[in-house]
Amino acid sequence: MAAIEVGWQQREIHEAAWAHLNEVESGKRKIVGINHGLLKELILCAHLVCYLT
Repeated sequence: MAAIEVGWQQREIHEAAWAHLNEVESGKRKIVGINHGLLKELILCAHLVCYLT
């Protein structure tokens, strides 16, 4: 219970999420369909949708 009271679990979750986000944004961690393995047609379509909205 002491770990919960001092926020250890929440801090560990936060630090893991932050590290994961940084890895994805830096390109160190690849996620297919998000930052890796995209088809050129899909990229073009996504840019057009953003431009048109």
